Amino acid sequence: MGFLEHMNFSRSVILVSFVGSAVLGYFVWQKKGEVDIYRTAINAKDMEIGVFNNVAKARELEALMSAAGRGNFGSSASDLEQYITNAALNPKVKVGKIDIGAPDEDEVVDGLVDVKFKIEPSRTGKDSFQLAEISNFAFELEQGHPLLKVTRLKITPANSNKGRKEHDVLDNRWNFELEARVRIKEDA
Repeated sequence: MGFLEHMNFSRSVILVSFVGSAVLGYFVWQKKGEVDIYRTAINAKDMEIGVFNNVAKARELEALMSAAGRGNFGSSASDLEQYITNAALNPKVKVGKIDIGAPDEDEVVDGLVDVKFKIEPSRTGKDSFQLAEISNFAFELEQGHPLLKVTRLKITPANSNKGRKEHDVLDNRWNFELEARVRIKEDA
């Protein structure tokens, strides 16, 4: 019993800690197996949900595209121009009169066409806008039409800011140029 003869408190703490860590290690290994089973089940469920969501989104997009092709959302150029004009005249937006350039069509893939509109403030309307008005206009365009997206927005300082130095604080007055796109089905 030479082992127990030289046992003191510090050696007994080390021995108990070693045995305790071996027991805890076994329990951790056992629980890790359970966690791996749950993780595999969750990943499989996430894949099912992801596939379901992708299928649902594809069906929703197809419904929107077919509705736009039938004209429910105003797929003709004149209907879209009227929609854009109405969005600019909305009292919440406060942009007022706008000039809409001629629609430019680009065929994306067979059967789908991107119709682009260049939108600028009218020369006879307001000469400058606050950033909130410009952002509200862009938001209103996208919010009210499920297929219209603002793809380019160029904001430049208004004339009241001309002649100022770089370190000067600009007035919150800006001009903008905006490009919006609608992807619609091509007429057969």
